[in-house]
This record gives sequence, C-alpha cells and structure tokens, in this order.
Amino acid sequence: MSAPAAKPERYETFAKRYGVALDPSTRIFLTGRREAKPDRQSAARESGVERVSFLPVLIDKALHPEVLKATDPRFEDAVRYMTWASEGYAEPFRVEGDEVCIA
Repeated sequence: MSAPAAKPERYETFAKRYGVALDPSTRIFLTGRREAKPDRQSAARESGVERVSFLPVLIDKALHPEVLKATDPRFEDAVRYMTWASEGYAEPFRVEGDEVCIA
C-alpha cells in the first residue's frame, strides 16, 4: 500500500524545517548541491580535483545524521548499499580509514 499524495504545502513545510527539498514526483530528497550528483565525477577531475570521498552516514527517525566509523559493523553495509545505488554512475569505491573514496 502507498500513502495518498501529500499536499504541496507539506513539501514546503518539509523544506523549511529540514533545509532540503522533496521532489513530489519521485519522493527523493534534493539537496541542491551540484557536486552531490554522480555525473559530476569527470568534471571534478577536469577541474583538478584529485580525490573525492564521503563518510557513510545513517539518518535516524528525527533526521539526525550518525557518521559511521570503519569499525562499526554497519559501515560495510552502507558501503555495499552505496555501491549498489551508484552502479553505472561511479567507479568502484575504495575504503581508506573511515572514508570511502570515489575518485
């Protein structure tokens, strides 16, 4: 079952409260940050960026982030999920300490 479509005011309230937009057609959070999009990887290299990485994060029900350390058993699950989610968009990841490198 799926929930009924939300009214436009709900999306505006969400954006104001959490600082991110929710695309009603896809229910995906949009941060508005261009560098967060996978098609920017080659552009980053051309501009001289030599290394790009991220820290795996879990978001709790209150939308608070929890940065995962490599020693946390959930770290590997997060990397595995990001590998799956970025299939076809990014090169394979490599773990360096608590960071996951993508370039």
